[in-house]
Amino acid sequence: MAHRIATWAILIWTVLMAVGIVLAFLGIGGDCAGLTGAELSDCQSDALGRGTIGLGLLGFLWLMVAAPLGIVWWMSRPKETGQHALP
Repeated sequence: MAHRIATWAILIWTVLMAVGIVLAFLGIGGDCAGLTGAELSDCQSDALGRGTIGLGLLGFLWLMVAAPLGIVWWMSRPKETGQHALP
């Protein structure tokens, strides 16, 4: 039973993080309207830098939660019985 709970937890966590990453990716552009020249270039590079850091942090957060959940999922999986089981 714990195997099924861990499976759903991993699935739900991954979907939530995927939605967060997509929304963060869509918001990377920043609001640089009305700027020209060097100001526009600086605004765009700042927005790209912040977006990259944000996406990296979301990916790291996903991994820090998904890895322990994966270990729980792996350890709680149904064990095989019979001839193929290790002694």
